[in-house]
Amino acid sequence: MLLLAACSSDGSSTPLLTDQPTASTASVTTSTTATSSSTESTAPPVATEPVVTEPVVPTGPMCPPSPAGRIAYALSLPGAGATGGDLQAVHVILPDGSNDSVLFGGDEYLGTGEPSWSPDGTRAAIAASQDADALYVVRCDGTIETVLSGLSLGTASDPVTIEMPSNPSWSPDGSTIAFASADGLFLVDPADPEFDIPTTTDFYGLPGSQSIVVTQVALDLTVTPGRPSWSPDGTRLVFGATDSSGNIDVYAVGLDGSGLTRLTTDAADDYQPAWSPDGSRIAFRSSRDGALWMMTVDGSNQQPLFSGEGAEAAYQPSWSPDGTELVYVSGPAGDTRVHIIGADGSGDRRLTADGASPRAEQWPVWIGT
Repeated sequence: MLLLAACSSDGSSTPLLTDQPTASTASVTTSTTATSSSTESTAPPVATEPVVTEPVVPTGPMCPPSPAGRIAYALSLPGAGATGGDLQAVHVILPDGSNDSVLFGGDEYLGTGEPSWSPDGTRAAIAASQDADALYVVRCDGTIETVLSGLSLGTASDPVTIEMPSNPSWSPDGSTIAFASADGLFLVDPADPEFDIPTTTDFYGLPGSQSIVVTQVALDLTVTPGRPSWSPDGTRLVFGATDSSGNIDVYAVGLDGSGLTRLTTDAADDYQPAWSPDGSRIAFRSSRDGALWMMTVDGSNQQPLFSGEGAEAAYQPSWSPDGTELVYVSGPAGDTRVHIIGADGSGDRRLTADGASPRAEQWPVWIGT
């Protein structure tokens, strides 16, 4: 499920809950270019009829403005829960490594992670594996704005629930959230009035809305787990997917499924792409060397970001707002740390402090406010 969350002013927060691919006749264009070697919150009032309210501008220590921006990331501490389960949370940290604080999460909130900022930085979306499959819109002051549950395929009269929606990604204009699941790529309007206003802060007792049919991006591919990344103009998405051959590659597509283009063709798996803020480049993870690569937006000039040999495995790149750096995670599977590196491959540094191992830090995302 997907979950959108916000922090409280004391650094704590209340977590909120948030496979068959659909075939289409969309044609695929293959790139022919060769590659190279907390202030305590109160629940909103129950609304029995649609209510028009003034927009809320949340405030708090993890809310904007922050001149250097803020980085959110997911943290999992295996076996650290009170009853031996995993301890999971979403953290926010400044780009200089200071003020690492819990946005929300806690004891045994399984699957909490994959954060995504709204463009203005006032809200955060996350994914979580809990009892309900839903998206949650939560303000950065810790209050829940909307429960986006009942996400479905099909029709309103014959809905099919989308199982385990994950990896939310907000559009540049803030009007749409793209997300992935084993069923494909989807688009949802978080402001749809059919979604519920929550009446409780109980993570396990949140209400569900009626079935809401969302927009599916028409694809004849199996989408791989990962955050879909928007073009800066909000008209296309880049993502990882598997075709009938079983190879994972990076693809770009229009929101209606048109213009599907395969950007990588290497025999190795390429995935977890991230579109640069100026629209000219795409960073991605490649199994060619287990690290990060860069290419121009048409799939040409594919080059490893790291120089030399022996670089640690790297995953899940996300661009800095000015396009000069990337935030990513590095390390062996299950024991990763957040790093920042220059977009030219220079100045790699670890962002997060030393902590107990194993300590899985994942899916960092950088917002400029």
